[in-house]
Amino acid sequence: MLRASVAIATLVLAPSALAQSINIDFGTPGSSPSAAYAGVGEAGVWNTIGLTSPGSRHALVGLDGSPTGADIRQIGNDAILTSESGAGGDDGAVLDQMLISFNAPVDGCLWIDHLEGGDYEVYIYALTPGDPELMSRTRVDFANEGPKFVGGAWRGAHVEGTSYAKFTLTIPNNGEIGLHAGLFGGNFQSGINAIQIIKVVPPACDADWNESGDLNDQDFFDFINDYFSGTGPQGQADYNQDGFENDQDFFDFVNGFFEPDPAC
Repeated sequence: MLRASVAIATLVLAPSALAQSINIDFGTPGSSPSAAYAGVGEAGVWNTIGLTSPGSRHALVGLDGSPTGADIRQIGNDAILTSESGAGGDDGAVLDQMLISFNAPVDGCLWIDHLEGGDYEVYIYALTPGDPELMSRTRVDFANEGPKFVGGAWRGAHVEGTSYAKFTLTIPNNGEIGLHAGLFGGNFQSGINAIQIIKVVPPACDADWNESGDLNDQDFFDFINDYFSGTGPQGQADYNQDGFENDQDFFDFVNGFFEPDPAC
């Protein structure tokens, strides 16, 4: 056993990389950007959503194209606006079409349901194609930031306040994110080009060698076992991931175990 004087913190490991991150483009089929396009969020498959009947649910896939279990519904939206944004390529694929509402009386509302609990970053694109004078009031329910106005002429790259707004929030498990453009009873035009929701995953604790979610003596014993049973120059205890298993991996693990980083 390790010396009793060694204090070992026990923390729950953050969710894995299987977190729900979703890209959604509003427009007609085939108009979305390529899966290699990240926008201001993360690259991956883009769901294409048009003007759907109020309250109807549509399943969403994640960045890898796999089902997420989440779905989207909408009310208060009136049309898909298609015009020139001034952007080209995948930027144009996002900005040349917009889901618009006339806020008469309901504003453009979207809900993404059945999400994993945790912290999220949300990006709302709201540059009105063909009308750089129009500013859309965007907001996310229960976000850490209040409503934000977005609009203007394309600047050659995405700029917060011109083509998108960023929001952060925490939701409970099996929760939802509510997104809006406009203002109830406003009787003016507003809209959303696209949405990216990114699940924020805290860094893993490298010293939690067996990935149990607890940093304890068993991690030490499991690492030692892997270290001495490793085969070849790229053994299974390459702790520092430099491509080789050697003494430095042992020293780095010991340091990480007895002086864990904040992720632990």
